[in-house]
Amino acid sequence: PLEASAEKEILEYQSVKSIFVLPVIIKQLLVGFIGFDNVLSTENWSMDDIDLLSTTVSVFSYALDRQLSEKELNKSYLNLRSYFDLNSDYVIILNEQGEIVEVNNMVKEKLGYQNKDIIGKHVLMLHPYDVREKATQNFEALLENIISSFSLPILAKNGKKILVETTMTKGIWNDEPAFFSIGKDISEKVFSEEKFEKIFLNIPTIATLTDLATNEYTEVNSVFYEKLGFTINEVIGSNAAKLLGMEPNICSQLSSGFSEKGYLRDVETVIYLKDGTPISVLLSATSLYLLDKKYRLTLITDITETKKNEKQLIEAKLKAEESDRLKSAFLATMNHELRTPLNHIIGFSEMLPDMTENASIKEFSKLIHKSGLNLLNIIEDVFDLALMDQSEIRLREESVYVRDIYLALKKQLQESLSVSDKANDIQLEYKINSNAVTKKIITDKSKVMQVVCNLINNAIKFTHKGKISLDFVFESDNMLSILIKDTGVGIPDDKQGIIFEFFRQVDDSHTRIYEGIGIGLAISQKIANAMGGEICLKSEPGVGSEFKFTFPIKVHNDQLIDAEEDTTPSIAPVLLGKKILIVEDDVVGMEMIVNMLLPTQCEIVKAVNGYEGARIIVEDPTIDLVLMDLKMPVMDGFEATKFIRQELPQLPIIALTAYSMRKDKEKALGVGCNDIVTKPINIVMLLKKIEGLLMK
Repeated sequence: PLEASAEKEILEYQSVKSIFVLPVIIKQLLVGFIGFDNVLSTENWSMDDIDLLSTTVSVFSYALDRQLSEKELNKSYLNLRSYFDLNSDYVIILNEQGEIVEVNNMVKEKLGYQNKDIIGKHVLMLHPYDVREKATQNFEALLENIISSFSLPILAKNGKKILVETTMTKGIWNDEPAFFSIGKDISEKVFSEEKFEKIFLNIPTIATLTDLATNEYTEVNSVFYEKLGFTINEVIGSNAAKLLGMEPNICSQLSSGFSEKGYLRDVETVIYLKDGTPISVLLSATSLYLLDKKYRLTLITDITETKKNEKQLIEAKLKAEESDRLKSAFLATMNHELRTPLNHIIGFSEMLPDMTENASIKEFSKLIHKSGLNLLNIIEDVFDLALMDQSEIRLREESVYVRDIYLALKKQLQESLSVSDKANDIQLEYKINSNAVTKKIITDKSKVMQVVCNLINNAIKFTHKGKISLDFVFESDNMLSILIKDTGVGIPDDKQGIIFEFFRQVDDSHTRIYEGIGIGLAISQKIANAMGGEICLKSEPGVGSEFKFTFPIKVHNDQLIDAEEDTTPSIAPVLLGKKILIVEDDVVGMEMIVNMLLPTQCEIVKAVNGYEGARIIVEDPTIDLVLMDLKMPVMDGFEATKFIRQELPQLPIIALTAYSMRKDKEKALGVGCNDIVTKPINIVMLLKKIEGLLMK
């Protein structure tokens, strides 16, 4: 036909005159053709030819189909055998009599058997004698679908017992009914679970296992029963949250937290004992699998006593803080109450010699003044000791020229000697390198002054004749030493250690001739240590002593001052005609300050409380400077200073206070005071501060 023109062309090219073909179809799939052709002449094919070709095609198709089926079957067998032998479980095939007909390689490799050892033998031979009856019962129960699996040990060839979990299914093997037994080695799993159970039951805190699906307890340890008071019947199968009386919102939070993270860590909450007693606990939880089931392991730590102790500690802390506050208030009050009369005694006794020609009065005044200063030193040492007992020493570093410290100590040495009765018997010497005196350093000047002044006072006290020297020595760029040397009585070797202990003295007998309470050097050493320094002593009885105070410093980078410059202000007549307001509620104290200022010929205005002082400032804008007491009735000095600062921010204000606590001084500066003078008032110090502010 016309549509076969292409095939006709191919056949003609091969000289084919006539052709007859039939298709080869296997399982409805065309796999080829079989046919006859004639290249000599045109052939009219007979029915015999057609029958012959049809028979040939049928035989060929059958043979080819069988060959392919055998190939597929062999492939399936190899796949099955490979799976069978590579299976990690023990696979044993049994006939209907329970005899072993085949085993996989795992049985041979792990149990050590060869085919000759077990093929044809009853499966019970693999179980120890003492469990064979149980194994028989279990096999029967498996076949009747009563159980899905059982766990019993089997024996390796060497006699070792291996615990396996066995399942069984029916099937066909070698065209015969068979049973396929699959055993999973659970030795390690059971060992781990037994180990976990041992740890779980013996853990010293409350431990629980909860079924995550039902949120019910499946196991708790003995501590749970002991601590909470429940019985096993009350616990196992009960809802965890309900049993322990946990609030629903807490349960919800715990549940959501566990769901998000998969664990809980030290969650604090409250649970209830069986008798209704609440206890505080910490909950920690994590999830785990046991026997292929998911559980939540929870550890509960009773922190009731800890919370109670914490509460007691907080209460004790608050009580201690209140005690410290009361102690601080008491110290501040005592400080003020002691300094106020001392202010009168020292102030008036200092002025009295210049107000009389009577030699006896002059001498008595000096003795009163000296005793007042000694009493002031004792009071300051006692308060320093109290404050040190209360808290650590706080340092306040500042930039200061070495020359300023040197001149201040030099003046202190001169003044301390002048008020003693030894001025004519003791020579003073001063040594400092000209390069050192010009340096600007960073240190706590007040602490340096306190330590060295104590050493100066001791040198004067224990030296009757000879000399006392003040030396400044730079040990290095960041270490300064101040030495106080004297030719006094000296200190025996066996006493040199104890003088730095509180309440200890070289002579602490009732017949001692030197005054003091034995805390000055101990305080000085403690301050030195707080500064990172120390006080060292060299002494020889009858020769004298050398106290060396060494402490770290930082050298400031600012321009150095001229070594010849005198930084000590002089008493110049700058107060002449100036109007000074004195705000002081103490009548005696007011009279003393007035007498101190009289020689300066300044104009004095008085106020007896802060309110009156503030009113005078508002009404009289010609006031040049204010001397402000801090503790007063109606309105104290702090409030008055704040008010004045709002009206006259530039007006100089000097605080006068019997409070020597640092916090009081800081508070005074904080409200706007330009400077502070601590009572008892030193006349020279007061005049210098007044002049310094008026000259600005």
